[in-house]
Amino acid sequence: MRKYAKEKRLSRAVELLIVTDLPIKTIAADLGYRKPFDLARAFRKRYGFTPSRFRANCLHLMFTQTLPAEKTSKEIDMMFPSATQG
Repeated sequence: MRKYAKEKRLSRAVELLIVTDLPIKTIAADLGYRKPFDLARAFRKRYGFTPSRFRANCLHLMFTQTLPAEKTSKEIDMMFPSATQG
C-alpha cells in the first residue's frame, strides 16, 4: 500500500509539473513532502530526472515540436481566414 501511495504522489507531481507553473517547493508541500529535496530524491529515483530537469525537458519539447507545413497552413487559414483570402 505504501508503494502505491508513493506512485500516486509521483504521478501527481508529473501532472502538476506539466500543466502548471507552480514552484517545485509548492508542489512538494502540496503532495506532502517535508522538503523539496525529498520530492526531488524520490522523483529522480523513479524517473531518472529531477523535477526541475523534467519540467525543462517538457517545455523544451513543447516549443521545439514542429508541425508539417501543410497542417500549419491549414491551421493558419482557420485562425485568420481573412488574411488568406484575396
